[in-house]
Amino acid sequence: GRALADAQALVRDQPTMAANHILLAEAYRGKGEKRLAELAFRAARKDFPAHEPLFAAYLDFLRGEGRNAAALTLAEDFTMANAASAAGWKAKAELCAAAADPQCAAAAADTYQRLIAGP
Repeated sequence: GRALADAQALVRDQPTMAANHILLAEAYRGKGEKRLAELAFRAARKDFPAHEPLFAAYLDFLRGEGRNAAALTLAEDFTMANAASAAGWKAKAELCAAAADPQCAAAAADTYQRLIAGP
């Protein structure tokens, strides 16, 4: 539909804006095109590896698909590349807890707490 065409045009015309890539992936998702949504998210992650809203949207997509292991892998990759991202560590802690991995959850939660406490 129209939302997909608009999102495609935004990505084509302004490829350096991560928000446009999120819109494209969400438009595919909205049309039930899960594979294309995932491809759009993956491509955007390569271009915008530190973009927290993109990370959050991709995480939401994976969790919505019941792909918690893939979501945890995404969070692990994101926090490895973006060690100062409190949002990344918070998500990782939640996903580790959901995966019944208390050591992972505690370590990620500790890092998150240190980051939000500041220097």
